[in-house]
Amino acid sequence: MVDAAVLEIVRRYLRNIAGQGILPCMGIVFGSHASGHATQWSDIDLLVRKEDGERCLQILTGLGFRQSGDEVSHLITEKIGIVHYPAMLLGDVSVEIHIDLHHRRNAYSLDVNKIIDNSEPLIINKSQVQVMELHDLLIYLCIHLDKHFSGGEVQFTSFSDITNLLDMHAAEIDWQKLESSCKEYHCVDNVFKYLLIAAEYFHASVPDEVTEKYSGSLTATDKELFNRYLNGFRKKAYGATTHLKNIREMNSTSERIRYLLKVVFPSREFMARSYAMKHPSLFWLYYPTRHWKGLKGLWRMMKAPSTVSRFIGNSTS
Repeated sequence: MVDAAVLEIVRRYLRNIAGQGILPCMGIVFGSHASGHATQWSDIDLLVRKEDGERCLQILTGLGFRQSGDEVSHLITEKIGIVHYPAMLLGDVSVEIHIDLHHRRNAYSLDVNKIIDNSEPLIINKSQVQVMELHDLLIYLCIHLDKHFSGGEVQFTSFSDITNLLDMHAAEIDWQKLESSCKEYHCVDNVFKYLLIAAEYFHASVPDEVTEKYSGSLTATDKELFNRYLNGFRKKAYGATTHLKNIREMNSTSERIRYLLKVVFPSREFMARSYAMKHPSLFWLYYPTRHWKGLKGLWRMMKAPSTVSRFIGNSTS
């Protein structure tokens, strides 16, 4: 159940964006609040058209929200592309404004404007919002799951959501329509891989002719990786890996140097928040601690078993 205070903030937000000429139907509530599985720690995810993103942030700022994140995360957003802006915070309420559903470096390409156009009204706690159309929601859940499954950190709740949708709406799913949309978004294998896993391991309602037609989307390596997840496997996350990947994707040497300096010598605000300092003016004394931690992470990353990358690398479609 969504907290009443959260609902009132959302209502104020919707009234404000309507006053700015952004109709509420132009955005979509998705994630746990839309699926009905929100907890007190869940943030609010709103998908809006790209041209409305900055105005939505300004409206939230006017309501008293402040933007989270730091200089490094803002630089990543600026240079690599925005999927969602850094979360906007007001007390315990967190709102993420999304203008995309995945990084554009992926092979697939979901059409945000079309998904918003296809969205449908839903009443949540007496408030009308727009949510993704059934087939678009299935596709998005699989694409979102693909990011984690291929990245070494599977989310079994995503499989539960997919299975529940397949079972609850079995009679409503138009499999030809789903296939057509997947082809349009260049994500056939990425989607049907997880639908087949849901059918095989969770006994989800997927017609036999569909599992037979797309059996090639689920490889032996995918199954092996899934079984490893079932047995507790998680890829160890190293900050150095993320930073090296981001540096490779920068367009120039000056950008790479700027990024590296912000990672190695973050701002006072970042250091004070990260290390819970009682005396922020002494933030520079914590740099050696940060550097030592970074070097240890880099060493562990270099010593990590190569067998992990074999599964993760081969599981992507």
